Amino acid sequence: SNPDWAKIGAAASKKRTSSKQPAKGKSQHSTKIAKILSREELLIQRLGAELTGISKPKYSTIGAREFVPYFHSSVTIEGIKEACNKFFKETDPALKYLVCDVLAGVHGPSCTSIDQIDVSLIHVRFIQKPFSPISSSFLTDTIYPESKFRKEPEKSVSLMMRKKSTLGDDDDVSSKPTPSLSLTAMMRVGRKINAESTKHASISVKSFNLVDMKWTSHGSCSFQIDEKILGTGGFRNAYSATSQNGMFKNKTWVLKRYKTEAEQSVAERQQSLEDHTKTSVQMVALSNYFSSKLKELNDNLPKFTYVKIFYGEINDNDKEKKEYVTIEEKIDGSFVKYLNNDGCCRDSDDELTKQAQSLAHFSFVLSQEKLLLTDIQGCGLKLSDPEIASSVYHLNKESLFCVGNFSRKAIKRFGMTHNCNKYCEMAGLQALDKDHFNTYDDQVELADGSVIK
Repeated sequence: SNPDWAKIGAAASKKRTSSKQPAKGKSQHSTKIAKILSREELLIQRLGAELTGISKPKYSTIGAREFVPYFHSSVTIEGIKEACNKFFKETDPALKYLVCDVLAGVHGPSCTSIDQIDVSLIHVRFIQKPFSPISSSFLTDTIYPESKFRKEPEKSVSLMMRKKSTLGDDDDVSSKPTPSLSLTAMMRVGRKINAESTKHASISVKSFNLVDMKWTSHGSCSFQIDEKILGTGGFRNAYSATSQNGMFKNKTWVLKRYKTEAEQSVAERQQSLEDHTKTSVQMVALSNYFSSKLKELNDNLPKFTYVKIFYGEINDNDKEKKEYVTIEEKIDGSFVKYLNNDGCCRDSDDELTKQAQSLAHFSFVLSQEKLLLTDIQGCGLKLSDPEIASSVYHLNKESLFCVGNFSRKAIKRFGMTHNCNKYCEMAGLQALDKDHFNTYDDQVELADGSVIK
């Protein structure tokens, strides 16, 4: 045989074989993707929408890295966007009309292929949809003050004329989507609906950002408030409310208003109704933070989530004083209290009660024994209306948290009655020394020196 042909054949065979071996970089990329699919989660760093800096412009980070659930069969850019849209919009209503954009890193650029990013840490930002129904002024006020937004195209005269038409005209109304009705709304049709059963209110709405420690104004929103009391607590009554404005549209909300006698009770603790209402919203944000940090310790731990909540001022010219309210996401189902605001734990075989006590224990440890999450209540893993007990009731003559702050009294009762369970062990929490809590006062001392026993 010809030796030259033998060499050529051997070289060709070697080339075919070597071309089938994956490059080292591709092999690592495939390994990282396989890890994502097996763990069913992405490690995400959220970034701001706009580049900052002059010499080395980059996108600034927003908050800590987050583990985002991922249940697709393959890792794709669209799959990442879908997962991040769902995850971040559940906790930040200001993102409702924005879309996720995947970046190659803090310096960009935007990516369209999974091969363009390092999947071990994925960078995303949220930007405006083309022709979003939300106004640029709303976005400017809430998230990205330096953003420049595209204007919606001017609508044609023919389109504007069609919008003015009624069901009696010849327009093809079948092309218009039918608004969705909730099951509750459908059932209401079975009873007489009185025109006077709801009242209109114009409410100035604000939300609180725990990371920035800032309030964001969402302008004035119109609400229809049911006159029938949905539920009642120690200081406030709850009412069903609906709105056709922005983020509140197509949902039923719970609006909580103070009872007449509440102002005096709040004033006795050196607080105004305005301060007390804002603090109650801030407490929900802090409670959500405790729950998120607990989940980071062990991914097998269940995660409690607190409802979306907003601060509101009702603009009623007929009243001398402003009315301060909260607007909260409605929880459907049976409401259960897992832990009282006095911190007293009850023995229970109920798993959610054990998980709630573990969350309270964790809040005490994370805050270096300065704070205790109490009044843990809700339906399943969805919670609302927390209270926080602080080791000192006032700071610089200003009361901390809300009227449900039983301070060292609640902390003492929790420490004396809490028995660690498997969820405490999963979080790596050590059992509390019950003798240590005997040193705690069983009373609440106010800023003016008076005492509540």
